[in-house]
Amino acid sequence: MNYHIPRDGTDRKASCEPASGKDRLRIGLLNVKHSPNLGDGIIAECLETELSRIRPDWQVASIDLAGREEYGTGLDASRGLVLRILEALPGPLRQIATSAALSLLIATKYRPRWRRRLEGTAGVVVGGGQLFADTDLNFPLKLRAALGEVRRAGAHAAVFGVGVAREMSKPARSLFLSGLRKVDLCHVAVRDGASRFNWNRHFSRSGLPEASLCCDPGLLAGEIYPLAEQSERDRPLIGLGIVNPRTLDLHSHDDDDFSVRVAREFWVKLAHALLKTGLDVSLFTNGPHDDELFLESVLSAASDPRIARAARPRTPSDLAATIAGFDGVAAHRLHACILAYAFRVPHVGLSWDPKLEAFFTSVGRRGYVANHTEGEAAEIAAMVGTALDEGIDPATHARTIATTRHAIEQCAESLERAIGGANAAEPSKIEDTVGA
Repeated sequence: MNYHIPRDGTDRKASCEPASGKDRLRIGLLNVKHSPNLGDGIIAECLETELSRIRPDWQVASIDLAGREEYGTGLDASRGLVLRILEALPGPLRQIATSAALSLLIATKYRPRWRRRLEGTAGVVVGGGQLFADTDLNFPLKLRAALGEVRRAGAHAAVFGVGVAREMSKPARSLFLSGLRKVDLCHVAVRDGASRFNWNRHFSRSGLPEASLCCDPGLLAGEIYPLAEQSERDRPLIGLGIVNPRTLDLHSHDDDDFSVRVAREFWVKLAHALLKTGLDVSLFTNGPHDDELFLESVLSAASDPRIARAARPRTPSDLAATIAGFDGVAAHRLHACILAYAFRVPHVGLSWDPKLEAFFTSVGRRGYVANHTEGEAAEIAAMVGTALDEGIDPATHARTIATTRHAIEQCAESLERAIGGANAAEPSKIEDTVGA
């Protein structure tokens, strides 16, 4: 095969120095920026950076829905144990246990932090990420409480760049609606067509604004993080994005059983199939501790010195640098694939959730989604080779980046109008009060 490996060597980091001064509008982003899954940090940093670039008079900062304030904090090392405990509980009991524990955390830990961070905030953007999802009522409970604090702060609200799950329980939908109705939404944009359909089905029918389409903010990573010079290689290097199969089981609505044994065997077979086609292989993760442990078990099972492993990323920029350094990628994690696209690294997505297929469809790459529970490793390795040969179409890529920026500009304009309209109305309110 004649592999196409684009290398332009340019520095893609955008300049976005904010204007100085104490009079800048404070804008908060409600998200999970400091999640152990650094893909969430990618989304947050890209949205923060772009909003700051186009609105230098705004002071933009993320507010983590799990109360974390830096990378590497919160539940991570014990995440695997927690997942095993949750798996062992029957569905209803698991939801009751997690909801009770989370409600206590919200009341005693998260609310005070959100309230402090939201003080003096003029506007809030909910997003991005898969925030409108129903996994043991995690996000429904958090967003209802957080949006209550947004209302208390008197801030205007928008929803942007989020994913919306297809399946949602009645309690989850009710909690989301309760939170969203606390604020006056001036803008709603979701990251793919499936999410738009799901938002309108779950929420717009109940009186909330209909959703427009936008692109995932993480697509701007190629413009925000610097691309280091790559040394010449004799053979293309393929990054395999390893994820703990328990994470897939917990979050997937499909019937596939992502057992540890089956998943490990799959990765070993795929790595060897790629090596046989003349490619080099390196294993990597998006950062979570339990993913790293599973990666080690895959590496041990493969027992092949030709299979390398990337260093564990500690920050979003680490993850961006890792993926930008590959010649090709195959991964389950959505933001491993989004980063690959951002840096024009050919990639294959391993399907486990509709959000992955929705992203590939949105950038015209639906043919590069593979189902690893049905496809043979050799077939997926061949798909990787085809992706390398074809590359990422530069014209489509440029349009996608322009569309991503345009959608963020539209969100900023809507929020700006809402804030400006409220400020313009204040004098008349004062006059009416005095006149009375």
